[in-house]
Amino acid sequence: MMNPVPIQNAVPIPRPNHRRPGPQANPSPVGGGPQLSDIAYVVFRHKFKILICALAGLVAAVAFWFASPSLYVSDAKLLVRYVVESRSVGPADASDQLMSPDSRGENIITSEVELLSSLDLATVVAASVGPTNFVRNLAGVDAATAAATAAQVVRANLKIEVKPKSNVIGISFQHESPFVAKEVIEKLIPLYHHLHAKVHRALEEFDGLGKQAEQKRFAVDEAERQLRALKTSLGITSLVEAQKSVESRMISLRNELSVAEASLAENRAALGILTNRLAVAATNMAAPAIVGAVGTNSTASSTNLSLAGSPVSSDSRQEYMGLLDRLEALRRHEQELLLQFNPTSIYVRPITEQIMATRKRRDEMAAAEPALALVPTAASNRPSAPGQAVSTEPDPTIGWARLVALEARVQYLKEQLEAAKAEDRRLADKAPDIVKLERKLEIDAKQAAYFSSALEKATVDQALATTRLANIAVIQNPSPAAKALVKKLKIVGGLAGGGLALGLALAFLIEFVIDSSVRRPAQVMGRMHMPLYLSIPRLRPPPSVPQMTPSNGSGSPVLSPASNGLITYSEALRDRLIMHFQIRELHHKPKLIGVTSFGRGAGVTSVATSLAAALSETGEGNVLYVDVSPNTGPSAHPFRQGRPVVAIQEALTESTRDLAQIQENLYAVSLSDPNSNRVGVLPRTLAALVPQIKESSYDYIIFDLPPVTQTSITARVAGLLDVNVVVIESEKTHCGKAEQAAALLAESNSQMVAVLNKHRRYLPGKLDADL
Repeated sequence: MMNPVPIQNAVPIPRPNHRRPGPQANPSPVGGGPQLSDIAYVVFRHKFKILICALAGLVAAVAFWFASPSLYVSDAKLLVRYVVESRSVGPADASDQLMSPDSRGENIITSEVELLSSLDLATVVAASVGPTNFVRNLAGVDAATAAATAAQVVRANLKIEVKPKSNVIGISFQHESPFVAKEVIEKLIPLYHHLHAKVHRALEEFDGLGKQAEQKRFAVDEAERQLRALKTSLGITSLVEAQKSVESRMISLRNELSVAEASLAENRAALGILTNRLAVAATNMAAPAIVGAVGTNSTASSTNLSLAGSPVSSDSRQEYMGLLDRLEALRRHEQELLLQFNPTSIYVRPITEQIMATRKRRDEMAAAEPALALVPTAASNRPSAPGQAVSTEPDPTIGWARLVALEARVQYLKEQLEAAKAEDRRLADKAPDIVKLERKLEIDAKQAAYFSSALEKATVDQALATTRLANIAVIQNPSPAAKALVKKLKIVGGLAGGGLALGLALAFLIEFVIDSSVRRPAQVMGRMHMPLYLSIPRLRPPPSVPQMTPSNGSGSPVLSPASNGLITYSEALRDRLIMHFQIRELHHKPKLIGVTSFGRGAGVTSVATSLAAALSETGEGNVLYVDVSPNTGPSAHPFRQGRPVVAIQEALTESTRDLAQIQENLYAVSLSDPNSNRVGVLPRTLAALVPQIKESSYDYIIFDLPPVTQTSITARVAGLLDVNVVVIESEKTHCGKAEQAAALLAESNSQMVAVLNKHRRYLPGKLDADL
């Protein structure tokens, strides 16, 4: 046995430098997405799963058809012309808006559909029809739960349809009982009218309108009672009129008091002058004569005038008396005007100016002739009897009487003025309370009128809502209940189609998500970019390892082609490899062929031994099968039949080569170390055996290599071989792992061809595009 030499001193196996790349299969992977052939492959591969799911769906559909009760449906149609949108509960005014459905019938119709499908409306309808018609078993269920369950049933079975660009709403309801189906639609329409009016016309505040209107009316009555009591206590009917009256009275009294005080001052001055003159005259005349003269009325005027000084002329007397009469007439006229106008009015001011001018002229004449102050006025000098002459001479007695009268008048006017002032103060004290009550009465009256009008409008709207609305018309009354087969057929079809869809979904889920194995030749060419030389189907019985039989009774084992189902595919692989070498002009001997895989159990040994047997049958040379086992020796143990395994050195030596022969032109050896069972030094061993390999008489040397992993020697050996046959087990080899292993082999610049083993064809011949 030869000793191995270090790899760095080894001479590489000579290879032609003009190696041409062989015909690579063009994978032309499918772009974009799954094609029709891929879908057919998935369906036929998982046909049993799909059939089972479809059958289950069909059974469920049949069971539902016979088990579910028959449903009855009743329908109606509503036409929504427009919607009255009230912003408040007050009387109808400009704030109310009329909104019509748009041209597409979406805005307003959508809100009405939401009202029809609301849970509140369903609850009212369920309560109106009766929860027992919707919930079968109410034993132990409280009223609230039963009502909520019934409302959910009504809402679930109520169907609302609106056609595009239409303002007609279709309503239908399904139930087991035809009576309940129609009754629900009959109850639903008026209740929907009420809910529509409540939402759009603010009828939700109707219940409080009556109370608020009553409260405002009571507030008005109370304010009127308090105001009336306050005015009665003051003795007035109107505060403004009373204040005007008191003010006018005060102005009149002030004017009269001023005039009376002026007259009193005049009379006092005139009477004082007359008294002084009389006193002077008394000193010159005897007292009895003077007293007699004073007591005699017939001669008093002439005597007094003579005593007072020069007599008063008739013209002055007449003018003075005219002034007094005019002044009295102007005062009366002023008093009459003050009852209607203010002192500053254009009607009162001229009269006041005339009074002032007349008074000024009177005072001037009284200052010039004091005796005029004793001249009686027209009223006091009026004759007591018809035909009696009127005296125009000053009378001292009348002067004294007039002075007393004027004093009494001034005192009375002062008292009346103080009373008017007290009345004014009393009105001023109560004025804020009266104004407050009047303002409160005005506000309460307006609010009472507002709520009364709102209550009247809400009453009308509620009456309309309980019957029919002008803007919503029923164009189809609830129809008689008929059997509803559409929904039942939809459910049955859904169950049947759902089973089939579930099967298809499961198949595609397994195919494209769960199962990542290599299954088809297109995946080998498309994803790993390796030429596929052979696709071996899953044979029945499963392919077995070639068995050894005695050769012609001589004791030499031979391979029986009839016992191996792989022989046909091995011959095809042999021919492809021979063509591979010829195209690349590889004429050197021996040609090194490696057989490996991307995972254990892929059938590497079966393919390698069958290929070795097929190459040995050409009769053109010898074939050496080399078993490379990383663990316990050769894996081609069926060739051994208990005989000791020989090493490759014996097969390369002419004297000992017969020990490795198993049949004509076929030899089998192991490259493992018989002592240590290690193959980790395979590259060095192979390099050391280069001279012997070059001088050997083998045409082909086939290496049965372990699977490609990160630690296996396959990737290191692949670069030393002429070609590497990668056996891929269909539906077992993971696609991702295969891509990584192929990349590992590509790093050694090795020639790789693929064999898809245990490939199953699911598609019929007319649909199957794989060779």
